[in-house]
Amino acid sequence: MALFGRVASMTNRPLRVVLNILATSIVLYVGAALWTWGNGNQEQPAPSATRAPLIFWFILLVPWMLFGPLSAMAFDGGATAEAYMFFWSTITYPVSVVLAAVFRRWFPYAVLLPVLNFAACFTSHLLHK
Repeated sequence: MALFGRVASMTNRPLRVVLNILATSIVLYVGAALWTWGNGNQEQPAPSATRAPLIFWFILLVPWMLFGPLSAMAFDGGATAEAYMFFWSTITYPVSVVLAAVFRRWFPYAVLLPVLNFAACFTSHLLHK
């Protein structure tokens, strides 16, 4: 709670810096552990055909870092189902890329998981009444 919300404005700056460093280090540690877990003890390597789409999804993370957080502006027109679908499909894109990277060894078609985010994002306007 010290990182977000009303409590963050009441927390002094050195404590916020320490908490942000702690939260970032935990996220990096968990990410490294998942990467090691996904790449260790494999009887068969991932098919090379899964490498190109995965690299493409990782390249698309760069513009996502700029425009992904702006997806909250979808709620300027009100809290509609269209806005919620656009927002959540945009915000969860990095999660689907990480899941695709981890599970591509066991299930090669998992590399297509981020397509669902794009499909939901581009079809969210169909929910408009």
